[in-house]
Amino acid sequence: MITVNETTYTAMWQEMPRYPHYRIQTNDAAVARKLARRKAATLVGFSLNVVLWIYRLQYSSPRVAVKSLRRLSGTSHRKVEKDTLTGGFISYTRNKLNFR
Repeated sequence: MITVNETTYTAMWQEMPRYPHYRIQTNDAAVARKLARRKAATLVGFSLNVVLWIYRLQYSSPRVAVKSLRRLSGTSHRKVEKDTLTGGFISYTRNKLNFR
């Protein structure tokens, strides 16, 4: 039986230490739409077989980048987790139920 993961995520990491360029990877269509509307965000990768977008942005500091990640994913009340292995940040969100 195939199981479907109901959780969407948005991950962010710094391209190189001490450089202000960050990558944001998401499988959430709402976050991808928000990033596509920004002039500062550049789409650098996407997937055809899996729902996945990767954007490149520039932030002045890691603290500002984490704040932006919280605003993008709508998890300002929840904690954004830090991945100690990669040094990036990840935010998990649940899909909203729509009765349309």
